[in-house]
Amino acid sequence: MCNSICTDLYFILHLGITPNSEDYRDMEIFSQALAYFSFVPYYHPVIQKQVYNLKKFYQRCLIRIKELQKNPRHGIVNQWLEAGMSVDDVFIELIHNILAVVNNWFMTIHPYIFLLSEKKIPPWTPTNPDIQP
Repeated sequence: MCNSICTDLYFILHLGITPNSEDYRDMEIFSQALAYFSFVPYYHPVIQKQVYNLKKFYQRCLIRIKELQKNPRHGIVNQWLEAGMSVDDVFIELIHNILAVVNNWFMTIHPYIFLLSEKKIPPWTPTNPDIQP
């Protein structure tokens, strides 16, 4: 659930689109490799799966970036392109934001969702006086 939320946020904020099934799969492979990276050798199957998937991920990103160049949408990538960043630099920033931003989002929302599911904290609503936004 947390991965899906983070993937949704990432694609909406960066590309102005909702992710498809390949996007969810890519992000799952990426996050698993990130979780394993510090604890297993580089030839571990989880790491290798990310390495082998990276070319396809790169190609799909290039297609989307080029689509944005032709038909701009609201999103961070469009702003990077308007600022003059190259397509390859935009791709590197997308990877950077997966590593940094998405990982931080996950670490932030996972405990909340876990405690919420255990009914240890009430859900936030604008009308709930016990919880301050």
